[in-house]
Amino acid sequence: MCPLLSGVYDALGQKQEALKYYNQSLPLRRAAGDRSGEAITLGNIGVLYRETNRPTDAITYLEQSLKIILAMRQGLQRQNRQKFLEINDWSAYLVEDI
Repeated sequence: MCPLLSGVYDALGQKQEALKYYNQSLPLRRAAGDRSGEAITLGNIGVLYRETNRPTDAITYLEQSLKIILAMRQGLQRQNRQKFLEINDWSAYLVEDI
């Protein structure tokens, strides 16, 4: 289950197939302790739900993604936190648009 495959299906407009692969990769990322990858996958699922007019589901997944991003940020030294959010805080902006 390649996360790239999810993105390919999503780009082709095959949202259900993309969702299937995102959902398959999520527990693997969690089992591997890949917090960054988990946040990205959650965010991608949220975007997919947003694009398919499922705002409640979109908000749920985007908030989960943002929660992980903020938890990762807490582990950084203070001077690096702002830059981290500038790079990784895209899910917060997506939630605002819903």
